[in-house]
Amino acid sequence: MSSFNLAPSLMKTTAAKPLPDGAIDSLKSRISHGSGTHKHERIKKASQDFEATFLAEMLNHMFDGIDVDPTFGGGKGEETFRSLLVDEYGKIITKAGGIGVADAVAKEFIKHQEVIPHEQSTQESH
Repeated sequence: MSSFNLAPSLMKTTAAKPLPDGAIDSLKSRISHGSGTHKHERIKKASQDFEATFLAEMLNHMFDGIDVDPTFGGGKGEETFRSLLVDEYGKIITKAGGIGVADAVAKEFIKHQEVIPHEQSTQESH
């Protein structure tokens, strides 16, 4: 019978963190103020922020299993500030074109905002 050992850091299970209460409503309210081109810019910014946060969460899970490297300083300092570095990685990846999440979120917001005025006008006419 063979022995199969996993590194303790790889055995940690991590669950996705739930969004804070009101996060979606906050995002909607941030983009709902304004009109025309300005509104589309706000949608783009909010969508890119969402993608950067999404990527940072995914990268955090990847970096959880990697020990700090003494070549680059290591120690508690690197452990402490790694999450900030990973957040910046998410922002950089998004600025470089991302993985398409921002585009999909922006399209959904635009589609949702087109539906809401139509629904309001049909309700007012009844």
